[in-house]
Amino acid sequence: MLDLFDETARTLVLARGPEGAADVITVLVSQVVAFLPMMAGPDRDSEVAYTQWFRAQADLARRQRREERRMRAEQ
Repeated sequence: MLDLFDETARTLVLARGPEGAADVITVLVSQVVAFLPMMAGPDRDSEVAYTQWFRAQADLARRQRREERRMRAEQ
């Protein structure tokens, strides 16, 4: 499971570049802390939980970017 977080962190940091790396790491740490309690329990599949969580985060980020672009276009 930690390998998935590590790979995701690397991918995001590389995508953001050095200027945004600190922000990405801060967000990832807070997300990991929020995500870990969801994995608690004997019947929880960590791969499925991670995939669902990651998709939800990606969808949220996409919606926020669309909104930011829309607001910039209206100015």
